[in-house]
Amino acid sequence: MHSTQINFYILPSDMNAISSWIEEKGISVVGEQMENASNLHFATKNFLEPERKFNTAYLCNGKFPGSLFARYNSMAGKCFFDVDLSLLIEFSMPAFIDSDQKNLKRSRFYCVTSYYEGEARVRKNADFLRWVGKFYREFKKKFLVKYESAQADWASPSAIEWERNGGTLALWW
Repeated sequence: MHSTQINFYILPSDMNAISSWIEEKGISVVGEQMENASNLHFATKNFLEPERKFNTAYLCNGKFPGSLFARYNSMAGKCFFDVDLSLLIEFSMPAFIDSDQKNLKRSRFYCVTSYYEGEARVRKNADFLRWVGKFYREFKKKFLVKYESAQADWASPSAIEWERNGGTLALWW
C-alpha cells in the first residue's frame, strides 16, 4: 500500500472555519463508522462541528460516484470504511487528550494512493489523486503555516499561539 498524508496541529476552535470551507468546496463528509454499509451519513455540520462525537471523518468528492466501500467488523459489530478501496481522505480531527486541555493531539489528512490485489499494485483513479493533491495544497495555504517546532512542520496560527502560551503539541498520541 502507498499513501499520502499531511500532519498538522489545529485547535478544535479552528473547526468552524474549516467546516465552512469544506462545505463551500462541495466536499461531502461522512462519519467514521455505520451500522451497515447502506447507512452512510453525509452531513458536514454533524461530523465537523467542535461538539462532535467522532475522532475521524472521511472527506469525499461527488465527482467520484460509487467510490465508497465499507467492511463489516464483527468484533465491533459495525461497518468501517475500507480506506484501501474507497476514494476518500481520512481526517483525524483535532482534540485535546487531557481534561485540562494542555495537550493537543496531532491532526492529519491521510489517503491511500495505491494498494495491492495479490501481487498486482492497483493505483487509484488519477483524477481523484489530483483532487487530493489540490485539496492538500489549498488547505495548507488557507489554514496552516510552516512551523519549525520539534513536533510540527505545519500548524494553524491559533495552534502556534496556543503552544506559545503554554500548551503542548502531543506528537505521541
